[in-house]
Amino acid sequence: MDANQSAILLTHWDPDIYVPQVATPWLQELVVHSLLFGHVVVRDVDVFQNLHIGRYLTESYVDFEIFVELVRNGCVEILTLRPESYKNLKANPGIAPFTARSERHSASRSHMGEKWHPEEWQEALCLRLDAALNRVALRYQAPFPAQNDFAPRLASVLRGEPAKNVPWFRDIEGDAREKFIELCAGDDLWESYLLADCGEKEIVGQGQGFYRTAAYQCARKFPHSERALRNLIQSVYAWCECSREDTEGRYGSRLLWEVPYSYGSAAEDEAAIEPYVNVQVVPKRGRQSELAVPAVPEIGQILAATRAHPAFGNFQQVWAAIGRPELSERNFWIAYEQLVEAFAENAAAKLVRPGNHAVWALIASGITLAGHYFGLSIAAGAASEVCTALLGPELSRAVRSIPFAQRVKGDLVKAVEIRTNKVS
Repeated sequence: MDANQSAILLTHWDPDIYVPQVATPWLQELVVHSLLFGHVVVRDVDVFQNLHIGRYLTESYVDFEIFVELVRNGCVEILTLRPESYKNLKANPGIAPFTARSERHSASRSHMGEKWHPEEWQEALCLRLDAALNRVALRYQAPFPAQNDFAPRLASVLRGEPAKNVPWFRDIEGDAREKFIELCAGDDLWESYLLADCGEKEIVGQGQGFYRTAAYQCARKFPHSERALRNLIQSVYAWCECSREDTEGRYGSRLLWEVPYSYGSAAEDEAAIEPYVNVQVVPKRGRQSELAVPAVPEIGQILAATRAHPAFGNFQQVWAAIGRPELSERNFWIAYEQLVEAFAENAAAKLVRPGNHAVWALIASGITLAGHYFGLSIAAGAASEVCTALLGPELSRAVRSIPFAQRVKGDLVKAVEIRTNKVS
């Protein structure tokens, strides 16, 4: 990954926390993030397990083609497992990575604490994605650390103030909090808890340690605290995953909370009195009709051309410095406006088609005659008709491109906002 470019993992696409009613329309969100970040990363499992997004990809040919185009042009990266991570599968992960991941998840992972099996439409979607993206290099997950990083972080948050003060964690009752702190102390304690103490006959993920799959199953034993526990489990897991992948996450929703940075010891954490200020640039929430961002065929090519433009590199440098005292908000918006201007010009060149209206042919004829009047060498007869036929549509496109580019630029400037979160 290019260290000079920003990266984001769309953590909020996880089906357990994705709320389509308040989320930015997903294709338009990908377009905006592709302008803001050098690397826009999407988990493979979220593409087919997120029912809202998966259904759109299944039912809309246009949406599917746009998504594939974004991936093929390097605007969106699919995060998946390395082929050697798979064992005893029917699908070949080197040829069919989506189908292989679905099969593995069905065999050894849970979905919101329950055994998961793909529906027919999900299997078909995986096959379509495998065929469409079989020549695209996917992004492989970074290796997990030798020691479990999830359980200690979960216990740390449960012991601290966030579990009591963050609104969507307050419903974690004392018995659930104490039991989870206890389970975090060892990778196999959760197994004996569910099998021996709770009398479960079957559990998912046995022998795989106390991670999200295990924690979800344990959370089901505390019905009054389950939803809040799941919010916390997701938040801690997202923090660990973003740390491994060296990306930002997508937070700020009702269910996903950003875990505070840890300096390595309780004393150092206590010494850092000032809350951590996290500055994000995010798509504005709103209905699809209100977010005027083009998400149309050929958008992948437009974004690829824009990301190769010097304005994109300049914006990445400004983006890297966001939040520092020396960078004013005005400097950010100047860099962003230059970037969206490049995008608008590329979009106009690609999306505004030549027009054949008679008015433009008449204007072109006038230009041809004027040129002849001033002594320009313009062929008469058939050659003049060819010139008129070519000039009319192109003149139409050139004139219509100006307001189109201005409108796209204005819409994109209004489509994002700077959000500052105090993570304390």
